[in-house]
Amino acid sequence: MMFSRLFIVIFIFYSRVVLAGPLESQINQLINQSNLPTDNLGLIISKVSDGNFEPVFSLNSNQLFIPASVTKLVTATAVLDNMDLTTRFNTQLFINGSVEGDLLHGDVILKGGGDPSFISESLWNLTNNFYRSGIREINGNIIVDESVFDDEYIDSGREPANTDAAYAAPLNGAMLNWNSSGIFVRPGAHPDQPTLVYTDPDSEYFEIDNQSTTVRGDRSNISVRRTSGDFFDKVVIRGTIGVDASEVVRYRSITKPYLWIGTQLKTFLSRRGIRVNGEVIKGINPESSLSIAQVSSASLFEIVKDLLKFSNNLIAEALTKQLAVFSGESPATMQTGLDVIRDFLFEIGVSDADYSISNSAGLSRRNRFTPDSIHFLLKHIKSRSDISPEIIAALPIAGVNGTLKKRMQDSPARGYVRAKTGTLTGVVGLAGFVKTAHQDEFIFCYFFNGNTRYRARATHLFDDIGEALYLSEHY
Repeated sequence: MMFSRLFIVIFIFYSRVVLAGPLESQINQLINQSNLPTDNLGLIISKVSDGNFEPVFSLNSNQLFIPASVTKLVTATAVLDNMDLTTRFNTQLFINGSVEGDLLHGDVILKGGGDPSFISESLWNLTNNFYRSGIREINGNIIVDESVFDDEYIDSGREPANTDAAYAAPLNGAMLNWNSSGIFVRPGAHPDQPTLVYTDPDSEYFEIDNQSTTVRGDRSNISVRRTSGDFFDKVVIRGTIGVDASEVVRYRSITKPYLWIGTQLKTFLSRRGIRVNGEVIKGINPESSLSIAQVSSASLFEIVKDLLKFSNNLIAEALTKQLAVFSGESPATMQTGLDVIRDFLFEIGVSDADYSISNSAGLSRRNRFTPDSIHFLLKHIKSRSDISPEIIAALPIAGVNGTLKKRMQDSPARGYVRAKTGTLTGVVGLAGFVKTAHQDEFIFCYFFNGNTRYRARATHLFDDIGEALYLSEHY
């Protein structure tokens, strides 16, 4: 009997040693087949086993790489480490003045709570709540109080960029629709007619300069540019769209956040029959004001889910400033929020030498993380039963949703890889978890920093490694 048990132990150990080679060899083979310069790659993989993490593979794992949006995994974990999952952020309407019948002699104040989930539906609910006050005319201004955050709309930690893209929208304490708008262009009824242009939400905030026309066919060649005017923003549409073409949509950021949300509030009030005789201005809610309506955000977990699934930059930056609010700072600054993230990394054991962070969304080439540091973060996530299920559930799923929806769709690993993506020019990153066909689990971090012509090749390599991990029976 003793001999049999000893034989089984020796056999299991021998099997692990013998089978460790094939998976490591397979990963090396995939790297060689990719023809990527190995100096530009950083990888680390471990198997999760009974609370332990068994090393599987590493390459340049102690070198610093630009992580791009993999940074958001750090930000999300720090936020959930410091704040309760059920935390909500409030947006309120106040009045300051006297009410006679249905007439308000005074101002309406919209006080933002830094809610990054505040969208048109939220504003409509706030408007409906205000409607029940009985006020139907406002002899005063709409004042937007965004003072929960500081006035740095564009984080100095971001990479400098001259763009009107929605991903680079400004951040303030009273956001709406991630401070961006959809511009929709449809063909006219006949060739040579002007195109039809819509904004969502429909808004007086934009001055539309439509220089585009309808042509024959089903092809489109439309450009949409947003420029900042003296007061409102201007949208210029140029090009052609075929009479049989599908609708063209472009998402553009806005430049004056307080005016953007205040103008929409004025429009929404008008649609409920409430007239505002004044203007939209920026200001501070006075102590003499009276609270009249309020809406709360989605829960923090739902907000973090949107952050990770869709890699939303504005949510990452907003939650970083919310960390500053949580620490007691008013108005909240990005620097204080980043300091909270640095404190979190220190507390879980990540060395200062293993990272530097300038922007919490990953919008900076100055951000640097070693694969080892992200691997350490993933181990921390697995050790935290209170937040681990929520973070893993919030990650994009290969071939299913989020930023991994179009990847590994035809792979057997579809649905089994959950990971945060990262992409900048010449940068590809992926970090997360793989469940195998045999219900084992791996954690991994992959980085590529190099020539942008290799980006697709690096993406395919990382997907192939994910499939190899999924199919692995032993290692």
